[in-house]
Parts: sequence; structure tokens; C-alpha cells
Amino acid sequence: MLRILSQCVFCLIVAANALQGQDFSKLYKAGGTLYVCAADGLILNDKAGMNGVKVKLVSYGSPVLVQKDSQPQVVTSADNIAGHWIKVKSDSAEGYMFDGYLSRWLPVGEREAGKSYLDKISRIRVTNKKSPQSSIRDYEKIIYENGVMYESKIFETGSTASITIPQNVITLQEAWLLATALFPNYRNTICKYNPAGIRCTDGSSRVLHVEREGTSYIIREEVKE
Repeated sequence: MLRILSQCVFCLIVAANALQGQDFSKLYKAGGTLYVCAADGLILNDKAGMNGVKVKLVSYGSPVLVQKDSQPQVVTSADNIAGHWIKVKSDSAEGYMFDGYLSRWLPVGEREAGKSYLDKISRIRVTNKKSPQSSIRDYEKIIYENGVMYESKIFETGSTASITIPQNVITLQEAWLLATALFPNYRNTICKYNPAGIRCTDGSSRVLHVEREGTSYIIREEVKE
């Protein structure tokens, strides 16, 4: 009985960890490049933690180079994101940044919609424009060589656009940052990160979802007319 109980507890712990997502700090190493994904830029401090002195503000989309650091990691939670202060180099300046707003994914350009951004980062493997349902007026499905899938459906009463990304190449945190960059109209709404999944509205008939489905993360916008 004790063995069964211990196994059940272990399963619950694993399940809880899965819901919280991967530990982003374990997915990058010294010498790797990360990109600033905070719309207003991200502060580079002289030391780890909120009490550090600002060195400079690094603008959105800027690359930073992860540095070796012998100091203990400083954990911080900001905007509902649990992350770490990591040592990075931005141009010639070195310091510490909160990794909750950093990503391994290339930044989204100012005029890049979902499909045009995906076309930039990977080649197309398969395209399908045959509608799977009679209720869908216009349909497009694209599978990219990196495993990402883009799907667009236009109905009489609205539309959906979704991007499916395998979990082995992105975290929920990175998917949320990517979603708010691809659909910037949600940045001005209350669209906070939630490890259980994100649902945001721009105040009209548009809703943005970022959630886990099976072994993938889904970014999906729904529009009702």
C-alpha cells in the first residue's frame, strides 16, 4: 500500500511539474543567443535581482549572448512568470537580465503576420488548401520543415488562425511571447502569462488562446463576425 501511495504521489508531482512547463533556464547555455521579447525593451542590470543598478535598456528584438556565471542563480517572479536572472552581453555591455522575457525564437518583425513570420524561419514542406468541412469557406494548412503547422479557417460567421509548435522546440512561456508579438493588438489588454494556459481578448470579437494540446503548444486566434 505504501509503495502504491508513493507512486501516486510521484505521479502527481510529475503532473504538476508538467503543468508548470519546462524550466527555461535549463534550455540555454553560455555562448547561446537569446532575443529580447518585451515590447518596451528589457533592462540590463549590473547584478542579478530587482535591486541591481540599470546599465541600459535593451530594445525589443535585440540579441543577447548568454555568459558563463559562477554566481548562484537568482529566481524572480514577474508578471506571473517564474524565471531567473542570467548573465548576458548586449553589444559591449555585460550584466544581468530576467529570462522571463527572453526567447530562443527569432523576433517577430513589425509587419510580419503569422504566416509571413513562419515563412521566414523555416521552409514549407506541405501545403493543403482543400477544405475538410463544407462549413469552411476558405482553408489553408501549411506544414513546415521545422515541424510547425499553420492552419487558417474562414467561416460565414468568423475565422480561426492557429499555429501548432512541438513542445521540444518551444516552451509555453516562449509561445506566449511569440503570440503577443504575432498578434500585437492584445498587448494593450490584460493578457497575463498563465502556466495552465492563456486566454486573452482585445475587447472586441477577437480572442487569443495559447495552450498545451498533446505534445504541442497551440497559438490560436478566433474572430467572430
